[in-house]
Amino acid sequence: MNEKNFISYKLFCQRKKFNLERYIMTNSGIDYNHIRNLFIERKVIPPPEELFLKIKNNVLLQEKAAGEVLSIVEDNVSVVSLPKKARKSTRKRKKKNE
Repeated sequence: MNEKNFISYKLFCQRKKFNLERYIMTNSGIDYNHIRNLFIERKVIPPPEELFLKIKNNVLLQEKAAGEVLSIVEDNVSVVSLPKKARKSTRKRKKKNE
């Protein structure tokens, strides 16, 4: 099928609430050829490769930074020091005839 009949990437993102950054976060081992094939199957013009690489680099940097922060937080907080959660009390329903 001819690509000029496909819908634009921006329009697809608006209509389907698609976020490439979120998609890359959930599927970390993905490459541009996979994304391109995915969009062509859905009859959508794929995003430029530069955009994909830019977003993938940002995601990798965020994951690296989050991993460092998480490891620091895990070292400083002990399990004993965390407060226990209080249970929410429930009340009984009134009976119809009372």
